[in-house]
Parts: sequence; C-alpha cells; structure tokens
Amino acid sequence: MALDYLRKTKREALLSADVSEDSHRQEDLLEEKYIAEETKRALEKALKSINPDYAAALRLTFYEGFSSEETAHILKKSVKSTYDLIYRAKKSLKEQLIKDGFTYEIR
Repeated sequence: MALDYLRKTKREALLSADVSEDSHRQEDLLEEKYIAEETKRALEKALKSINPDYAAALRLTFYEGFSSEETAHILKKSVKSTYDLIYRAKKSLKEQLIKDGFTYEIR
C-alpha cells in the first residue's frame, strides 16, 4: 500500500510540474507579445513624428519589403539619394525614439 501511495503521488507531482512549466511558457509568450505591441506603438508614434519623406522611405523598405531600387522608383529619386534618405531616416527615427524615452535591449 505504501509503494502504491508513493507511485501515485510521484505521478501527480510530475503532472503538476508539467502544468507549471506550461503556465510559465504561456506567461513568457504573453509578456513577449505585450513587449512587441508596445514596441510597435512606439515605432508608429516615432514614424509620425519624423520627416514624411523619411517615414515613407522606411515604410516602403522595411514594412513593404521593397528593395532600395524599387523604393527609389516609387519615390521618383535616384538610387543613391534613396540610400542616403534611408540612412538619414534611420538616424532620425533612432533620435526620435530616444527622445520619446524608448529603450531596448540588444539580444
């Protein structure tokens, strides 16, 4: 009877440990989702604050996935000026994010 009791409680302990691990994973996923949403909101706010040409270049290149050449064609600029525009846009966006108090960790 004692052995049966120990086997039963060991099995229950293992099951409760599995449930605990699953709940921790779900909490981690929820936290990551929340952080991603907050990052997205901060990015959208900063994009609205910078020069519209900069925002358009960044949206076309990074959101829409166009190449620099395609972005240049859409914006009716030379490829060289588009490279420069994207560089200045990223710099401006970074400054705006820092100004807004956005911090991030490099992983």
